[in-house]
Amino acid sequence: MIVKCRECGKDISTEAVACPACGCPQKPIAETVPKVDKGKQGRSHIFGWIALIAFFMSNFIPAIMAPLIVLIAIIFALLEFKQGGKVFGGVVFSLCLLQVWTIADHFGGLSASMGLTNPKQIEQEAVKKYENTNLDLPVNAAQIIQQKCAEEWSNDFQMRRYCQEQQQEGIAKLGGGRPADVEPNAFKIIRGKCAADWPSDFNMRAYCESQQYEGYRSLQADNQNETSQARCAQQWPDDYKMRKYCESKGY
Repeated sequence: MIVKCRECGKDISTEAVACPACGCPQKPIAETVPKVDKGKQGRSHIFGWIALIAFFMSNFIPAIMAPLIVLIAIIFALLEFKQGGKVFGGVVFSLCLLQVWTIADHFGGLSASMGLTNPKQIEQEAVKKYENTNLDLPVNAAQIIQQKCAEEWSNDFQMRRYCQEQQQEGIAKLGGGRPADVEPNAFKIIRGKCAADWPSDFNMRAYCESQQYEGYRSLQADNQNETSQARCAQQWPDDYKMRKYCESKGY
């Protein structure tokens, strides 16, 4: 590259140490370019944010998919630690490890095997999930039934009538309230779970409750060891039917 000598104005090369015409020393062009301090450049934290989003997603998706999402979060947390910010990456990685423990505890009942939890404690925690649930039938049950059956059988009045009869039978069964051999906390869990699973289908809600009562009574009659009971209760805190199945299979 050709530039002008700063002393005499003659053309000289940028590689020249001095001007050939006047001998004036020339500053190499490389020295005139300001050096960039790579340590002060802004770092991207995209990996850390992806890891954090994946971590939060693992709390709201079905448990069976959670391990995969947490694995993705761990990978991006390590990338953030290596290429982004060590503090940010370390924090997200720690959160992911905590989530790994939670998932392993859910499927393996680790805290139960270590004696850290028992079925009664788990049941008390499950009750909190439904503490705001109205245990009475909705006052607009008739309206819900009519709307549900009309939507399902808009062009078949015979099936619509049958649908309404089935729903009314479900209402009658649910109206019986808490069975005498079912504890109040267990009743709250069962009614809350079945209402959440079948919000507008009273027939299925009544069937759901009957299945849960059956599982609950079987659990009361069994003499499983406390570790097995706690492990299955931990995996199925608000599902007595699945808890009974878990204990019978020795999971």
